[in-house]
Amino acid sequence: GKTTVTVFSEGVRRSSVLGVRELLWSDIAEYRYQIIPIQVGGLVGGLVGAAVQAAVTAKSGKPAGSLKLTLVGKTRRDIKVTSNFQNAGQAIDILVKEIHDRIKPELKRRLGNGDEVAFGPLGLSLQGVSWKGKEKIPVTEIGNVEISRRKLRVRRQGKMLDSIGVATEKVPNVLLALELLQELRVNAGLGGVAGTFA
Repeated sequence: GKTTVTVFSEGVRRSSVLGVRELLWSDIAEYRYQIIPIQVGGLVGGLVGAAVQAAVTAKSGKPAGSLKLTLVGKTRRDIKVTSNFQNAGQAIDILVKEIHDRIKPELKRRLGNGDEVAFGPLGLSLQGVSWKGKEKIPVTEIGNVEISRRKLRVRRQGKMLDSIGVATEKVPNVLLALELLQELRVNAGLGGVAGTFA
């Protein structure tokens, strides 16, 4: 039998020939998102929010890469969801949205209070974004933010090369980091960052 993932009101269950593993929503510390290319040169376009890649794959029937979502438990073992599972794309989409709904309001509140929010080594604040505490790129200078070719990429305006280019699985909750970065960038352009995150 194929490995399946079931999302239920209290959490997520993975069933396979090896048995059943469950994680409650309250037990999930973070997730890691990884794109594994199927062929050399496979390109994954910018992801906006919750696992758009799954929808693209469903429509085209040609995945640009295999997806792996690892739910990291606070106490128990992790649950991995890959593209090989039955209903994987839909499950990944639901899981990411559920986790975002639970943690995004608090992160936005902290950003609005002027705090820095950490996604592992990636730091976000109303002032900008930094990687491993190095030079902060001001929000007003961020030109492009996307996930492409298996990496989260942040580029300064007018620059050809990425200022930050890091494998998606190195950044916990990377799709939420991308979402917040894009919101910060748009709001900076509108001149209303603090108001939006207050």
